[in-house]
Amino acid sequence: MIKKTLLQSLMLCCLATPITFCASPSEAGDVDINFHLGGYPRPPVIIAPQPRYRSPGPAFYFDTTPDFIYMNSLGFDVAMGSPYDLFRHSNSYYIFHQGYWHRSSRINGPWHMVDYRSLPPGFRRHKIEQIRRYRDVEYRKHRHDRRDDRRDYHDQRDYRNDRGDRYDRGHH
Repeated sequence: MIKKTLLQSLMLCCLATPITFCASPSEAGDVDINFHLGGYPRPPVIIAPQPRYRSPGPAFYFDTTPDFIYMNSLGFDVAMGSPYDLFRHSNSYYIFHQGYWHRSSRINGPWHMVDYRSLPPGFRRHKIEQIRRYRDVEYRKHRHDRRDDRRDYHDQRDYRNDRGDRYDRGHH
């Protein structure tokens, strides 16, 4: 009887030992067995990090380069007549579009999204609604001043001499 029990336990150990080495791959993913039997050590395996790609931001198109006006109250330039909320600060262009800020070193892009904390202090100091109000007031003043300048220029012209002396009525 003791012989039979001993034989059963020995057989159980012989069967259990291979099963313990056959763990599932998900549980044994971090197990590494290395036997070094002399000679040169195996060179370390260095895994290079995956390159980080920046996805291109949205494309913004301009028919002409917009005019910029520096606004002392904001501390940066504001675009006049642009279809976008376009600003310029320290040789970089900024656009606020669909709730996100984008930056580019050139007016025609490429544009990349900017984290709010990475914005210059002038942009963080004012909410976009306040920046738009300042821009619109300045734009109206600027447009009104330009219209007055053209009117003054137009009123001072001498209409009789528009085409030169050669085309006056008395000369053939």
